[in-house]
Amino acid sequence: MKKVLFDTVVRTTEALIRLSDWFYAAVIWIPSNLGELSRVTIARLGLFLMNAIDEETVKKSNSLLPSEQKAELQKQQIELHLLSAASMVRDHYLETGEWTDGHSEAIEALGNQLLNECDWEEDDIHDYLRSVVEAGTDLHYGIEGSP
Repeated sequence: MKKVLFDTVVRTTEALIRLSDWFYAAVIWIPSNLGELSRVTIARLGLFLMNAIDEETVKKSNSLLPSEQKAELQKQQIELHLLSAASMVRDHYLETGEWTDGHSEAIEALGNQLLNECDWEEDDIHDYLRSVVEAGTDLHYGIEGSP
């Protein structure tokens, strides 16, 4: 009977921890993506209205930007979004008062995106994330596998 009760408590505790991790991951994801969604929606609405008013001017304006500049602007937008998201993770910690594995995973994912999508150097990523995580907190930014 003890074993059944013990196993039940273990499974319930594990399930509650997973549920808590999922909830906090959603709490972090929603605000970081809600702003992006609203900006994209507003931009699409504006473009739709501009096309309805004067489609020729819109086509002429789009042809003025070379595709290389468009790609660079898109890359900068992604980079700014990632930098902002790092601050949101820290701010969520400040609101809850508890740093979880979800926070660490989010910071790691942001670092990976900066490395792969924005061509940042690894040292620069760690320097930036350290400054964000440690700013106004009692946290210490550490790198797994380092002494």
